[in-house]
Amino acid sequence: MTELRPLSEPAAQAPLRRVWVVGSCGSGKTTVARSIGELLGVPSAHVDDYIWLPGWKLRDREEMLDRVEARLSGDRWVMEGNLGRDAVRLWKCADRADLIVWIDLPLRVTLWRLVRRCLRRAILREECCNGNHETLRQSFFSSESILLYAWRTRNLRRVIYRHMLRQRPHVRLRSPREVAGWLEALAIPLSPSQGRAA
Repeated sequence: MTELRPLSEPAAQAPLRRVWVVGSCGSGKTTVARSIGELLGVPSAHVDDYIWLPGWKLRDREEMLDRVEARLSGDRWVMEGNLGRDAVRLWKCADRADLIVWIDLPLRVTLWRLVRRCLRRAILREECCNGNHETLRQSFFSSESILLYAWRTRNLRRVIYRHMLRQRPHVRLRSPREVAGWLEALAIPLSPSQGRAA
């Protein structure tokens, strides 16, 4: 069952303007953020685009944080990317969100999606993370494999988000059907009578 907290009344009265999307690798964060951005009329942004430089070089952390803060300084935005327990400045940015969307899909779903994504990106040479490219070797036969990373970090992320989102407005979506249903509901405007009743 979809967990809403505390979306039910306050968020139903006011339109969403700022949304942050989190979830395990392969959960569909980018696709969901893009869909939300289209519904809100704002382009979505991706934290990894600020973390990485071309050639898979890490951007200086302070510069990265400055860029993210500048990107989210406006009144309307959609950001996607995960938040660590100690990412204090990123959590401060996330605290400006009207809603944090946590996509918490079953492991079998996220890993299968991740395998397909890695194959597609490597074979078609799709760009990701600020102009970088993934290779089959990097994705499947490396100690830095995104598949290993997803496996190792999944449970930790769930612990972090269960704790850190407890007092923050969020929705937790646990299946592809819930994700689709929530996006569909988000796209349905309130009628005038529903707006007055709220």
